[in-house]
Amino acid sequence: MTAIDHWLPSWAAEPLSGPDLLRVHGPDGNAVGRVEFTADGPHDESALWEPLRQSTLEVRLDGRDPVPVLGGLLDQWIAGAAGTLVAGDHDSARNLIVPSRDLRFVNPLLARGFAPVTTLAARPAGTIAAGGPAVVGPGPAVVRTARPEDLDAIGAMLGRLQGFDQHFGSATERAGAAETLLGSFRGKFDRNPDWTLVLAAGGSLQGFAQVDPPEQAGWVHRMSSAGDRAGYFGYLFVEPGLRSRGAGAALAARAHQILDAAGVPLTLLHQASNNPYATPFWARQGYRPLWSTWKRRPGFQ
Repeated sequence: MTAIDHWLPSWAAEPLSGPDLLRVHGPDGNAVGRVEFTADGPHDESALWEPLRQSTLEVRLDGRDPVPVLGGLLDQWIAGAAGTLVAGDHDSARNLIVPSRDLRFVNPLLARGFAPVTTLAARPAGTIAAGGPAVVGPGPAVVRTARPEDLDAIGAMLGRLQGFDQHFGSATERAGAAETLLGSFRGKFDRNPDWTLVLAAGGSLQGFAQVDPPEQAGWVHRMSSAGDRAGYFGYLFVEPGLRSRGAGAALAARAHQILDAAGVPLTLLHQASNNPYATPFWARQGYRPLWSTWKRRPGFQ
């Protein structure tokens, strides 16, 4: 896998083990898969970004040409989940998380109704954003460290951010989303207050950014070869009136200064793959796709 992308973790090339593996063998290649079913409650924070019920397939391919047997493996998986997914349940999905540069998966997944929904992107330390200096105007705008009195305004922006991501299949409408997100965000702020930034303009907050140092990003460490040295860019939001004026770039630049000064070698973030605003923006900030999450929703039809 490191031949595909050196930032991929070593386990991505290790054979799968455990009971009930799916296997398809062919003359030119082999495909092996392991299925995991997860179920969240409607009030869990994870339910804001994912369907409640999910069947996730992890795959290993080997051989000269494993693509023909990959299709057979996907068909086995699709045919065998009736015990965990219910037909027509729109709060369910099938997931496959694959290295973004492994092009062998693309056509077999498209042929079975899957679409790329979320990308885990990576930025090596010291990467300089493309483009000229930010022009936020008109009027003065300041990027500064967040204060406790900013949290209510950040909570409202968190709700708008989650609502915007619903357009792209990377978030799900839930009651009380803003309150749930703010409750979790307060914990992040209390642990690392200097790692949250706000953009103040026109007498009010117009945007914010929040990043996690490596010690607070343990849940994502296994996804890159940086391991427990990787940080995570949790949130960036700018109000519509200041978009495309450099406000987001100004917030991102300050956040990256914090990460680089702390010696974080790699920063990861999730973005909606089909978001026409986020994809070019994060590319200009130095991020590139590392893992792609493909989904089919509902999970069982």
